[in-house]
Amino acid sequence: MRGDKQFGDILILLDSDENAVHACVYVADDIVFTKNGDDPNQPWVLMRMADMMLLYASDKPQQWRVFRKRGT
Repeated sequence: MRGDKQFGDILILLDSDENAVHACVYVADDIVFTKNGDDPNQPWVLMRMADMMLLYASDKPQQWRVFRKRGT
């Protein structure tokens, strides 16, 4: 995918071994719809991407992959 993120894009954070660490949905203006933590009772929330990334910070390299439904 090329270009800017769009509403509905799925963002997946990968660790250095390309294992998924977290996934969220892009909304707009670097706001994501996310469910953080392992607790199934943890609510889905809207967060700024920068704030969410602090929760998943690592001293090892990480990268984001962006997925978009075809045809949009």
